[in-house]
Amino acid sequence: MVDRDLIIAISAFSGLAGALLTQLMTGIFSYYADKRKDSIAVRRAFRNKKIEVGENFYYLNGETMALLKKSIDYWMKRSQLNSVENIEFIGKEVKHTEELIAKAYAENWKYNLVTLYFDVKLSISEINEENIKSHSLFIRIREIAELIKHAPEEELEFLYGEYSFKTLDLISQYEHVYQLLKQDMEVVKRELLKEFK
Repeated sequence: MVDRDLIIAISAFSGLAGALLTQLMTGIFSYYADKRKDSIAVRRAFRNKKIEVGENFYYLNGETMALLKKSIDYWMKRSQLNSVENIEFIGKEVKHTEELIAKAYAENWKYNLVTLYFDVKLSISEINEENIKSHSLFIRIREIAELIKHAPEEELEFLYGEYSFKTLDLISQYEHVYQLLKQDMEVVKRELLKEFK
């Protein structure tokens, strides 16, 4: 017959083993539950930030595209002008539009984060390259406008022609940037719509 003390020891040991096993299982389940909650929290935070950045990008691109269209319209009118007064008036309007674009970008730092969350074509460096191209064309047009103000009558026809060609180059540059922005907006729009499905 089995000794009574042995039965008590086995019983106590099995109770202890059961308690340890229960604690171990509770710890494992708790660990995986916490890990899952953290993973969900990280994904939720990423999703929320992605949506925030995407919406900001979409808004800014929309504003920029509207301002680019306005600039294109101004420059189209400007390329057909042949008086200094008209050129100066349109120049002030274009400068105001370009200031609005610069202000919009300066106040919206989230725009710079878009490449972290979306596969857009225009990176910050590419935007800067396009801006440099646009700016150099703009500077050349302003130089020609200054030459027109002080040019003798016999040079005006040539300068107006050069002014028109450079203006058309700038319009083409703006239209190129507009198309790039439009493509990026479509990418962000598709991604945002996926997030809401």
